[in-house]
Amino acid sequence: MRLAPLEAVNAQKDVLIRNIQQQMNQLMSHRQCPNAASLPTQADARFNAGPLIGGSDMNLDHLERFKRNSLASPSRTRPVSASSLLRARQIHDVSNLTGTHHSFDFAPDEPINAALFERIRRERQILSGLVTQLQRDLANKDNDLGRLTQEVNALKKQLNEKDIALSASHIRKYKTAELRSQSLKEEAEKSERERSAMQKSLEESQNQLQAIRNSMNLLKSKCDELQRSERTAQLEKEEVNSQYERLRNKIMRTVFAALAKQCATSSNEIENNDGLETGNATESFVSVSEIGNTSNNAVDNEMDDNNIMDKLNVLVQDYFKLHRSLTAFTKTAKDQNQRDQILEKELNEFVALMRENQNHLSSIQHGRFSAQLRGQIDLLNAYAPKSKPIRLLQETLSQSWKGQLNNVQHIEDCIQEVSGAIASTCSDLTTSLTSHPHDTVTGIRRLAEFGMSMHAGREELQHELRQTRKNHEEEVQRIKQLHHKELQRRTEEAVNANNIENAEKLNQAISNVVRIENERQEQLIAVKQAIIEELELKLRETRQLMAERQTSHEAELHLLRNRVRETDHLERALGDKDTAYVQLSAQLESVKKAIEKTRQDTEVTCEEKWRKEVELHREQAKQHARTICVMEERLVKLAKQTKEAKAEVTRLKRQQAGDKSSSNEPNRQVANLRREVAELRSQTLLSEVLPALRATSTSRQPAIEGGSVRTETDSGLENTLMDRTGLRSAMDALHNSEECYLDLSRAIARQLDVDNLPGQRSLVHVPSPERQLIRQERAQALGLLSQRIGILREQVQRKTDLLNNYEHDMGKLRQAEAIAETKNEQMGRMLADLRSKETEIQLLRESLDRTREALANEQRTISAIRKSKHIIPTQSSMDSKGMADRKKQPHCPIADPISTDNKRIQDMCEKIKRKDYEIKMLKNELSEREKQYTETSEKLSRMQTSMGLKDS
Repeated sequence: MRLAPLEAVNAQKDVLIRNIQQQMNQLMSHRQCPNAASLPTQADARFNAGPLIGGSDMNLDHLERFKRNSLASPSRTRPVSASSLLRARQIHDVSNLTGTHHSFDFAPDEPINAALFERIRRERQILSGLVTQLQRDLANKDNDLGRLTQEVNALKKQLNEKDIALSASHIRKYKTAELRSQSLKEEAEKSERERSAMQKSLEESQNQLQAIRNSMNLLKSKCDELQRSERTAQLEKEEVNSQYERLRNKIMRTVFAALAKQCATSSNEIENNDGLETGNATESFVSVSEIGNTSNNAVDNEMDDNNIMDKLNVLVQDYFKLHRSLTAFTKTAKDQNQRDQILEKELNEFVALMRENQNHLSSIQHGRFSAQLRGQIDLLNAYAPKSKPIRLLQETLSQSWKGQLNNVQHIEDCIQEVSGAIASTCSDLTTSLTSHPHDTVTGIRRLAEFGMSMHAGREELQHELRQTRKNHEEEVQRIKQLHHKELQRRTEEAVNANNIENAEKLNQAISNVVRIENERQEQLIAVKQAIIEELELKLRETRQLMAERQTSHEAELHLLRNRVRETDHLERALGDKDTAYVQLSAQLESVKKAIEKTRQDTEVTCEEKWRKEVELHREQAKQHARTICVMEERLVKLAKQTKEAKAEVTRLKRQQAGDKSSSNEPNRQVANLRREVAELRSQTLLSEVLPALRATSTSRQPAIEGGSVRTETDSGLENTLMDRTGLRSAMDALHNSEECYLDLSRAIARQLDVDNLPGQRSLVHVPSPERQLIRQERAQALGLLSQRIGILREQVQRKTDLLNNYEHDMGKLRQAEAIAETKNEQMGRMLADLRSKETEIQLLRESLDRTREALANEQRTISAIRKSKHIIPTQSSMDSKGMADRKKQPHCPIADPISTDNKRIQDMCEKIKRKDYEIKMLKNELSEREKQYTETSEKLSRMQTSMGLKDS
């Protein structure tokens, strides 16, 4: 089938070559007679020249395409005949030429046809070479296939031999396992005693750990109280600030009321003055505003404005710092959420893998075999988690599954590994927990030392925190007092300055300053509003994240509850299995006892029956041997007598025929002889029916002497009757014993599920040559039954071992329940943390609202101070220069204490920030210590679960 396309191509090439040869012959004939240039010859020339010249390229291209297609897909495509295309093109061209062209010259095309012929011939050679190559490849593949089949058969034979050797090795292994189990039991008892001692030490360490946990809970409660007191102090601080703002607003209202009164008085004075005076006043105001160095009052006002702007810049910087801290907090929260999501994703993948493994193991009906468990362990080890908790979980699971594999595969290896693990844990007590995970005593001691050191460090940190809080409160109170005094002083100065200055210029300056400051404050308010909106958006995002986190935690809690329910169901199922196993074991014990009892009874009865029957058979065999010997001798004698009787009869017949005289004596002799012949026939038939008794007679006595054997016919008949009754009784006893043996063997075989038990034929109907064979078959059947009983005993031993493993699994299940309870407690703690976070967010919102109010109040105070500082004196006040000079003088020295106070306030703020930063760092360090403590406690619990030492 593979060579069919190539054969078709070869056939088409042959047809094309024949057509080309015909055309070449026609051309040669035309060249031999060139004068015959009639119309048909010209048409032939056109037929041979035109189509071939015009169509040779087409045919060659077509052949090339056909060759590529045939090589690319030889089994699916059927190649098109190139000769058919050539013929069609030639016929079409001939019809066109004969109808249209009549007077064209002859154009020789011999080189073109020769090239085409050579090309086709080469292609044919190439194709033939390909065909031979393919045939050679097929032959090689057939040879390889035969060789591979031979190798496969050899491998199958080797596999069968290995299976036989493996079965033999398994049998030897089971026998050696029984011998080694006794020695391993003693080691197991020793390891159990050591385990009890270690368990006691572990209980003591757990009590110490519980005490440490109680102390940690007390410390946490104290820390919560400190945080609560800090929040109350912060609220009190904010309340004091609000009181201060209210006081400042009252002061500003009094200032504005004084300004209003002064404006009213100044307006009355302005109405009395002329318009020229007002013009001069405005011109003087312009000249004063243009010349900046003429008055020190403007310099003082500029310096006051700069100080106020510096304070405002400080407030803006504080706000930006707060904003940056808030963004950093949100970023850390997002990173933490991403890490939690990655951890949750990896945990879900690992749980899916474990469920697949569990489903694969639960689909097995006959339990976990070693190869399947090994495959599951390889799949578990092939999974590469990224996070450390899942990696630790993977390691613990792989260790537990390896322990199960060792328990199923080799019980003795499991016990040796346990002893080796105990020796390894007790050998080096100075190593760390990570290097020796089974050394629990030193690990717990080091954990206790670490907890005590952490407790001492935490007490030191709390002491430092209290000291820093006290210092912080004192500095805050001192700064408040200084700030309050400074504001009072500045307000008094502003009131005095405002009472002296002119009302008209005050109004103009107030209008200009109010307009400028309003624009500036509007811009600042817009910026602050945008920042506040951004903060609100971030608060909404944090709320959404907290809601999502809460939903995810609720989902995890739901999953954990479902797992707890599943564990309850598993416990119930395991309890049902325990009861069923106990019932089956009880039934098995009862059946074993019944079988053992019946076997013993049957053995006793059979032995007694067989002993009696053997004795009877021996006696009967002796009697039969005697009777057989007597009967043989009688038979010999009767044969002689028959011969003599026959000779006598013939003689008498001759005499009777000769004498023709009859007498009664010969007739009597003939009757007696006939009777003796009938008895001899019956005896010979009896000897032919019972040949087995003659063969089994081991102790044949010698023949009785002739005088003692010679008895009468009546005594011989009585002896034969007695022999027949004894033979019948022996046959009945033998038949009954054989039926009892066969029934017993069939019942035992039926109980042991043994089919086609050998030696099930009765010895009654078997000839003597086959009895030895039946005895061998029965011995083989007894060996088979004993082997099956031994297998049952091994199965019972395995079930007891499985029961012990089941108790171990129940302990692990209880440990899993304890882990689930701890997870529930962790979920409760996380929910409490979420609630605390929500309260903190609420407090942050309230503080943000208060900062908004404080910002508005600050804006109002700044505008009021700016208005009070930008006061221009009137014309009446400029007349008295001495008074103005005296009022201008105290403005220059006032700027220095204000700047020093501002610097002092900035220093205080920096100190407060530094203290806040230190408090934050101490809190972070405390939280890190708590995390380390929780991690170490989790490691300890994992070690306890992995070693199987945790109490249920």
